[in-house]
Amino acid sequence: GWVDSSAEWARILRRCAYVGVRGPLSAELLANMGVNNVEVIGDPVLFFASDTRPQDDLGVPCSIGLNIGWDRVAQWGEPEKIYAEYLALASRAKKSGWKVRWFVACPRDLVMTEKLAGASSTQDEIHQIYSNPVEYIDLVRPLSAFVGTRLHSVALATCAYVPSVMLEYRPKCRDYMMSIGHEDHVVRTDEFRGEAVWDFVKLMSSQREASSRALYEAIKPLRDKQLAKARELMEDLSE
Repeated sequence: GWVDSSAEWARILRRCAYVGVRGPLSAELLANMGVNNVEVIGDPVLFFASDTRPQDDLGVPCSIGLNIGWDRVAQWGEPEKIYAEYLALASRAKKSGWKVRWFVACPRDLVMTEKLAGASSTQDEIHQIYSNPVEYIDLVRPLSAFVGTRLHSVALATCAYVPSVMLEYRPKCRDYMMSIGHEDHVVRTDEFRGEAVWDFVKLMSSQREASSRALYEAIKPLRDKQLAKARELMEDLSE
């Protein structure tokens, strides 16, 4: 299980003049602990989102990005079952003629990614990107859809305005998707079914232009808020 250090965090945060958090679940949790000086400003990764609206004609039709991860400390579901559903999803995409592009965001996920990519005959594109968010976004941007487990594998995909499904392995994943108004794009890892997610992927792909614009409209205010707060803090520090 997860270690609960909330009481210690609450004690520290009550002393802060300002607290910015990733999403509404974080804000609600802190409010319940008596921390009221809290504002939802989104995940810091939103800094990498583009200022410009997504272009409607730049996508690669019938293409999907996949990311798989397993947290050794705590995660909902059993790894073998989750891997089997990923295999079903990748295989279904391959059989349907889709381009499959795997993204490895954590080194320890590489072995399982290679195994699943090989088993589904989708091993042509496995990208290991651990510290270059700009490169990651550039590779994700043209895809029709994205499905991932690692929080920032999906968050960066949304920064590219690619319709995405978050496989929620911890509450922070839902917290992020709620912050951008996409809580209906969240599936808990212990409830993940490859065929059901595949159906949702096809729906997202058919509505890609509208979905991309919705992501832009949700992310831009949070990004603007972060940049404004950063400028404000820098001015305060310079004084």
